[in-house]
Amino acid sequence: MDSSLFRIRDGGLVTLTQLFISRSNIIGSENAPIAVIINEIVEPSYGFRNNAVGQLIINNSIIEGGNTVFSDVWYNLGLAETCNVGYGAAIVADGQTTVQISGSTIRTFEGPAVRALNGASVTIDKNT
Repeated sequence: MDSSLFRIRDGGLVTLTQLFISRSNIIGSENAPIAVIINEIVEPSYGFRNNAVGQLIINNSIIEGGNTVFSDVWYNLGLAETCNVGYGAAIVADGQTTVQISGSTIRTFEGPAVRALNGASVTIDKNT
């Protein structure tokens, strides 16, 4: 099990509206995403199929990483960790999943706001 606050899969939908979510600043928390959205592939008796798309909708919220620009989160890490563009992401979306962010603020994360993999769809409006 991962250490994310929200885990969405199998057609799940999570809507975050007018919330302030802050990731912990304890050592090791910098790589724990706020949300993970996964589109799993299952193998029923009649062949492979994708489950329904998971969705994350964030409206008028503030999502904040636990560390500051003065953090020592990168101290003593190897080349692989410091060059990993997905390290410290706030949201991880994988597969045919959807992330919609509007009117929100995402700040002080060690990595990207959203890491989209394998066809994930991300929509961020101009007020974010």
